[in-house]
Amino acid sequence: MPISTAVFAFSVACLTSLILTPMVRRLAVRLRWRDCPGGAEHKARCSTRTHAGGIGVLLALLIAVWSVDASFPEIVRRLRPELLLILPGALLAAGVGLVDDLRGCRPFEKLAVQIAGAVVVVSAVAALPPSWLHAAWPVPVWLTATILGLWIVGTTNALNLVDGIDGLAPGIATLNAAGLTVLAIAGGELGIAVLAAATAGCALGFLRSNRHPAKIYLGDSGSMLLGFLLGAIGVVLVGRSATPTTALAVVLLGWVPLLDTGLAVVRRISSGMSPFRPDRDHIHHRLVSRGLSVRLAAGSLWSIQAVAVAAGIAIGFGAPVSPCLAAIGIVTLPLARVVLPLRVTVRVDDPRRDDVAPQRPDSEPALGAAQNRAA
Repeated sequence: MPISTAVFAFSVACLTSLILTPMVRRLAVRLRWRDCPGGAEHKARCSTRTHAGGIGVLLALLIAVWSVDASFPEIVRRLRPELLLILPGALLAAGVGLVDDLRGCRPFEKLAVQIAGAVVVVSAVAALPPSWLHAAWPVPVWLTATILGLWIVGTTNALNLVDGIDGLAPGIATLNAAGLTVLAIAGGELGIAVLAAATAGCALGFLRSNRHPAKIYLGDSGSMLLGFLLGAIGVVLVGRSATPTTALAVVLLGWVPLLDTGLAVVRRISSGMSPFRPDRDHIHHRLVSRGLSVRLAAGSLWSIQAVAVAAGIAIGFGAPVSPCLAAIGIVTLPLARVVLPLRVTVRVDDPRRDDVAPQRPDSEPALGAAQNRAA
């Protein structure tokens, strides 16, 4: 029953996302929704393609949850606590992302909303039995709660950061959510498994319209929604199991976005820039600038993410940690020539930016100051 329910949620979410995404695209084009985020001082020009993908993803998620409620009412009674934990924060993240897509938000405004959503999730998880915050981890309660809250905020922005070439972010989100689904089923967390499966279905269904050449983009609303869902689901899993292996597994499921975000922070600081200032030196940008096609660059990062997800699942099932980490290191090592040197070479306001990733708009998260999308 747990597996069949998760498969049902995934199927409904995927099919609904496939159907709704083209409809949302046509509506957004008719309403002239264009991507001009980050404030007037950062706008170069606006995309002629729409960035309202987050609306379709959110609707597909809600419809999938409603379908599970109608078909498996006894299951949804176990799912409701997770929905009450995660959905309010996810709606906040999607809402502020949509506002930023349409008229622009200051980075710290978006960050404040993300923190508020993370506080809601962590506080609610801590209040649910078992009282893992007080017994499971040998660190102060406030430190554990802070780390978990930062994980949600970091994941939200990390997925937003990798949304820089066609198809990359929804593909990464699909793999991450699928791994979370498997871990949740193995841990007996049926409610989380259903929600994670629905998240995977939404992302996969959207991928059809977002693959190169993209017809619609996630925008901040979609990438922040998916990122928040993945981070919050991971926090609930870690909170409920309260084991180091589960925590490590959840971290590995987000390997590519976390790697790119960490490199971005180091790169900007080493270049004398603020870590909040965007650039065009993300891993996917550099892959394309070195001659890879958009599809091949996205496929390469999907492959690395798939290996990391497989390793995370294996660790969650009790496999030795060292071989799993070694496998991730082996598939990631070829990127060393791409990410070096660790300094910013192309800024967002650099006129060379259109030569870095042609035919694809730039993208930056709430931690950055702007998203300049060029058709």
